[in-house]
Amino acid sequence: MAADGPGAGKNPRPSTPGNSRWGRLSMPDVRIRPVSAALGLGLIAASASAQDQVHGTRSERLYERSHDVRATLHHGWAELRVRRRVENEGPRHDQAMIWISTPPGAAAVGLKTLGTLAGQPRWFSGELMEAEAAAARYRELTGIGGYYPKDPALLSWRSEGQLLLQVFPVAPNGDKTIEYTLLVPTRYKDGAHRYDLERLGTESLPATLSVAPPGRGDRLLVNGKASAGGALGATGKNTELALVPKSSEPLGGELAVAATGTRHVTRFSIEAAPEVSRVPRGAQVVVVIDASRSLSDEQVDAQKAAAAAYLSHFRDAAVEVVTFARKAQRRYGTWVAADRARRDLVATRIERKNGSAVDEALLEAEGILAAAPAGRPRRLVLTTDAIVRSRLKPERIRAAVGQSGAVVHLGILAGDGPALTRNDDHLWAPAARTTGGLVWRAGASADAGDRKKMVAVYEEWARPLRVDHVKLYSPDLEVGAIGEVPQVLDEGQGYEHLLFTQRDVSWVRVEGELWSKRVERVLHPDAAAGKRWAALAFGSSLLGELSEPEMMKLALTGAAVSPVTSYLAIEPGVRPSTEGLEHGTVGFGSGFGSGAPSLRMGATSTLGRAPPLDREKWLKDALGASFAACGGKAGTATISLETTFAEVVDVARVTLPGPRDPVLERCVSEAAWDLVLPPQFDAEWTTWAVEL
Repeated sequence: MAADGPGAGKNPRPSTPGNSRWGRLSMPDVRIRPVSAALGLGLIAASASAQDQVHGTRSERLYERSHDVRATLHHGWAELRVRRRVENEGPRHDQAMIWISTPPGAAAVGLKTLGTLAGQPRWFSGELMEAEAAAARYRELTGIGGYYPKDPALLSWRSEGQLLLQVFPVAPNGDKTIEYTLLVPTRYKDGAHRYDLERLGTESLPATLSVAPPGRGDRLLVNGKASAGGALGATGKNTELALVPKSSEPLGGELAVAATGTRHVTRFSIEAAPEVSRVPRGAQVVVVIDASRSLSDEQVDAQKAAAAAYLSHFRDAAVEVVTFARKAQRRYGTWVAADRARRDLVATRIERKNGSAVDEALLEAEGILAAAPAGRPRRLVLTTDAIVRSRLKPERIRAAVGQSGAVVHLGILAGDGPALTRNDDHLWAPAARTTGGLVWRAGASADAGDRKKMVAVYEEWARPLRVDHVKLYSPDLEVGAIGEVPQVLDEGQGYEHLLFTQRDVSWVRVEGELWSKRVERVLHPDAAAGKRWAALAFGSSLLGELSEPEMMKLALTGAAVSPVTSYLAIEPGVRPSTEGLEHGTVGFGSGFGSGAPSLRMGATSTLGRAPPLDREKWLKDALGASFAACGGKAGTATISLETTFAEVVDVARVTLPGPRDPVLERCVSEAAWDLVLPPQFDAEWTTWAVEL
């Protein structure tokens, strides 16, 4: 294969893992640069933002002509269905090598190749196989020989964040279309399941993106704007896809459990709905304002501003306003519209008097509401500095509320700007909680510049905006296993946790409060979610802790490409037996690699868990086979080479008996240079003298 440089044709070939930074190599066999576990993780993370690379094995004239991605958003995950077409302008059947840099957290769960059957186009689906078996089968189907050949595609694991798709054959002046499916986790934030799609594709050919329409009741956003789905054009750096779920419950979530054979991958999420509540329609509202002399003019104005901001959220409410000092006084003596009451509050001058009869004011307001026509939501809001008579015990406040069934909020004035903080420790809090309401530390401002913020802050008196006192419980989770669960979930926000558990988690209960009303959600394992997270575990932080048997169990459950599994899709095909790939010039299979692409024949080992290997025997077997293929006679030659970790750094010489045979020496030397050493070659520097 030629070195780097633009190829002939319309689409110059970009540099590839095998012909750029590592020098000129016979693709797809590339050298492996071993790294420590810590450094390896860094390279793996860095590879997530790398671009794809596409090339042919035999020719510079194999090009990618189209790369289309169709995204479908779901609650908690997205499916990326990727369809790619390559074209061969070279003179021989060629193998397409597509190095795929997968998005962060992604798992590959399907492969199809487009062929023909009875003269009609037909998709042939891939089969998930053990990596070594898939590699061996692909090698058999693509090799030179007299047997009946087939046309396969192999999708295998290279490293976390990188896959390799091998497709053979692409006929001269022909093309090939393949499709694979990726799953990616979304994040729940600001009321939507969000996925940031970075640029996909090669340097010269970015992928084009289309988005499936949202499900019934959900809303789709693209870069923050409503969308019905469809084509979006080429992928860019900042394409944010978001799915706003339709939700009738304040708390949602999901529990996924996938068995590994010895333990379980468990993932749970909790989500506060985009709107955990709504402002009631047709409400009857009484606003009560402290007019005692302990208040300054600024405090009185702040109360009026708080009441006006609160009422701005009620478009069709019936309102009465009560002021109180020693006695309570009704402002209207009847019900008025919320807009009128709000305008009047701004203009009305409140005369301050002696006394702070909070209990009398509450009794008056409760009486007004109790006398109103039944069947409508009722609300009572009272603001005060809480400087009251000593005989006004909490029991008196408790006895003053509850007659009408209204939700009661008591706002204790604070000296800071617009802010509301619940005060569950206040002596009056138990009284308010019996109604479904709360005691609040209420900061308010009458400044015109704070009006917008006041409206936003005091919406929380019109409806709950968050779930407070969040707790999680499960009989199958050890204490401390669920991490630092936030005590408060603002609406539209969520929490998720992925971990290993020794037990099969049967349920997780989430509980919290809307104002003082208890809410809960019990999450039971979802079978589809368990299958999905069995696959997504291979893109997660748990990957490095999985043993090979655990990987196999999860990969088969989730139907995912992994360090121990690959997809092999086979379509019927007939081609000249001489148009197969020469053994030794192509790599197959799967296995862990560093950030640099690597190919290993059927490798299934993982970082830190590679099985023991007789390295000298491995070299002798590999090079002996190549020596024989070059025409050498077994037991007649020695080859000297050096390795640093799992890299061949020098092929010093080939020693043959008798006269030199430059052709044979060159052939076996090239074979040594083409070696792909397994990870058990982990010494910093070693010299080898291999008898062939």
